[in-house]
Amino acid sequence: MTEIRVKHGATIRWACVKKDADGNVEDLTGATVTCTVENKRSAVRSNLSVSITDAANGMFELSATAAETAAWTVGLYKTDIRFVWPATDVSSSDVFNFQIVETVTDGS
Repeated sequence: MTEIRVKHGATIRWACVKKDADGNVEDLTGATVTCTVENKRSAVRSNLSVSITDAANGMFELSATAAETAAWTVGLYKTDIRFVWPATDVSSSDVFNFQIVETVTDGS
């Protein structure tokens, strides 16, 4: 798996597709999708924004503003994605990690 690195204070926009264990796209029509990131060392816990961009084709976007990531400490974060369908079916992705890394040039 590729290491995900995000610069401190950068905008996050991750385009995602929900697939089942066999790699088939799952329809997200009517589903609620949530995603929380956390860094246990600094006690940072934050929700990413979720937008379903094409429900029938399982497409959604996870995002955080530059101001939100600027409030996070540099370090290792973990997250997963939770899916809840109207018939009360619930599933979650595997947990994955990403790094918030230092920014040298801040634009000021």
